[in-house]
Amino acid sequence: MVNVVDATALERNLFFTLQLLELGLPMVFALNLVDLAARRGIRLDPVVLGERLGLPVVRTVGTSGSGLGELTQTIADSEGPRLLPRRLSYEPAIEAALEGLAAGLDGVEQPYPVRWAALKLLEGDEELLRFFQSSAPTLVARATAERTALEVRYVTRIGTVISTQRYEQAEAIASAVQGGKTGTPRIADRIDRVALHPVLGYLLIAGVLGGLLAWTFTIGAGLSELLVAAFGLFGSLDPVTQGSLPVLLWSGAYTGLGAGVTLVVPFVLRFYLLLAVIEDSGYLTRISVMLDRVMHPLGLHGKAIIPLVMWATGAACRPAGPAGSWRRGGRS
Repeated sequence: MVNVVDATALERNLFFTLQLLELGLPMVFALNLVDLAARRGIRLDPVVLGERLGLPVVRTVGTSGSGLGELTQTIADSEGPRLLPRRLSYEPAIEAALEGLAAGLDGVEQPYPVRWAALKLLEGDEELLRFFQSSAPTLVARATAERTALEVRYVTRIGTVISTQRYEQAEAIASAVQGGKTGTPRIADRIDRVALHPVLGYLLIAGVLGGLLAWTFTIGAGLSELLVAAFGLFGSLDPVTQGSLPVLLWSGAYTGLGAGVTLVVPFVLRFYLLLAVIEDSGYLTRISVMLDRVMHPLGLHGKAIIPLVMWATGAACRPAGPAGSWRRGGRS
């Protein structure tokens, strides 16, 4: 197994790595994007990282192919126990429970790594509980008892406790490996200090979303007026309700085309163009993170702010009277 990790966000990615270590499978650690990390002033020690994880570590740059030859050679040269990672350790109470469950799994026929299966039983994984319920009901009962005792001890779910200890170990490994940042902060880092600030961040969101709507409607209204006037040169945008069938069909098609063009081009297209700029800049992700806590009480994710803004835009642009009359930029 090759575990590819972003060197610019080592601590966050190590959490997944520690979960892979639980499987006890042969693994090679590919420390990718080391060129970008170096430009950001992040100094990493692959030797220390390899010692802490018990894995061979290879520095790579996927975009240029740097280090891929060494990675291939490392996979070919290292076999069997040389690739087996170190075992992740937890607090004594959890380790004692894991050892007891692992001992109970010795005589049970099952396809999973023993320690990983013991850990999942202790966490209360429903799939593994169902799997072992028929072949080892006593073991399932023991896992339930151990889990209950530990949750009483820690006053929280045991899965939360184990995840917290993984995060702590990931932080410790990252701190030991990273020599710190050098050089001046990047522009993106400086912007993040404002974009993710608990007070200034929300003010910036209000300004950006307000600017998005203002850009859409102030400039869009003038363009819509021009388009309505242009369509008026060729015919009336008021639908005809009486007359022959060809006249009714032409009036309906022409009015529909005029309504679509005078709404989509000035407002919707302009809105999406600026939204694409905001998304490509990465600020849309910051908005989602900042508004996630605000939106959760409503049962929504932080990303739901964009559909809400789009709904508000559509509501402001919808017809507000007779056909051919629009709330913004149209005839009233």
